[in-house]
Amino acid sequence: MTQRPYPKLSAPPTHLQEKPPSRPSKLGKRLLIVFGVIVLLLTMTMATSFLIKSHQLQQHLELGEKYLSELNYSSAVMEYTSAIEIDPRNEDAYLGRGEAYLGLTEYESAEVDFTAVIELNVNTVDGYVGRSRAHAAQGEQVEAEEDLQMAIANGLDEAQAESIRQENTAPSSPLTAADVSWLIEPSYNYDNVEPIYSYLFDHYTGEPLQDDRYSI
Repeated sequence: MTQRPYPKLSAPPTHLQEKPPSRPSKLGKRLLIVFGVIVLLLTMTMATSFLIKSHQLQQHLELGEKYLSELNYSSAVMEYTSAIEIDPRNEDAYLGRGEAYLGLTEYESAEVDFTAVIELNVNTVDGYVGRSRAHAAQGEQVEAEEDLQMAIANGLDEAQAESIRQENTAPSSPLTAADVSWLIEPSYNYDNVEPIYSYLFDHYTGEPLQDDRYSI
């Protein structure tokens, strides 16, 4: 039996042949390097800017705390405001500025800042205590007590709460002369008053005193 020769397989069409992977061109390599350098520079710039802002923020917070301890409330407000401009979500900055506004008797502004603290941190104690004081200073005793209860729920000690409650109910306006009276009326013994001799008292016709302690 004669064996038939197998037909030779023809090569696949050119468009179906696998092409060897092309190596990136020199231009492509350069573009990748430039892109990597740009990304690195942007990252370094952002990191540097972040560090600078963090340092500035800390400086403003420290100065604000310093001025607050010195009762320099206006300067404290300025420093805490600068801190808020750097970080609008900084809880300490709003707390400090709220305390400064209380010192300036700007109670509505203090209420706004303490409300911002509460919105940033629902579990805050200082925020509710501060807003309670701001409400009380405006004569809003119901709201003041509600905020005090929220502070207690978040961990405020009962003894501290009672002290704040007493402070809230104390009169906020300063005493006037009509609010006080003498326990013992002051009196003066005019017989023991000695005149002072001086060229300033030309109308004095008495004898000059010999004691130099009374001379001018």
